[in-house]
Amino acid sequence: YVGSRMAYKNFAVLLNAFAQSDALKSRFDLLAFGGGPYSESEKSQINALGLTSLVKQTNGSDIELAKAYRLAAALVYPSLYEGFGFPPLEAMSYNCPVIASNASCLPEVLADGACFFNPLEAEDLVGCLLKIVDDDSFRGQMIAEGSQRAALFTWRAAATQTQQVYRSL
Repeated sequence: YVGSRMAYKNFAVLLNAFAQSDALKSRFDLLAFGGGPYSESEKSQINALGLTSLVKQTNGSDIELAKAYRLAAALVYPSLYEGFGFPPLEAMSYNCPVIASNASCLPEVLADGACFFNPLEAEDLVGCLLKIVDDDSFRGQMIAEGSQRAALFTWRAAATQTQQVYRSL
């Protein structure tokens, strides 16, 4: 997980999903990168779910974030609303599979490069998590399609499109 953990970012559903799966808890830790220290309510939820030793929070540089993407089993982006959604595209550019909510603009931005789930259903998220970590073929497909999708969103492409808009005016 990357970024702030404001209510609309829906971090709580990720915690609930992770806690539901003994298979995930026995094989993985959950890393929250950025967003600052856990709030008191997040600490309470983590403790209540028995995840204290499995859930980590860190902040760091872009280099450390890139390393986290490369080592991650997946980036989970459970947001209920986004204006665009940069972290999933960033993860895709590092060949990190993406699991994202099917809310807001995320399906349009991420297209076929992510495993989508209903952000109100922790069980749906568990399904995507297990599919990414247990199905090597699907994982490979998500990495390949994510990489292709991320390649469409470059600074050069944005500059070219912006220039075209200015010229059209």
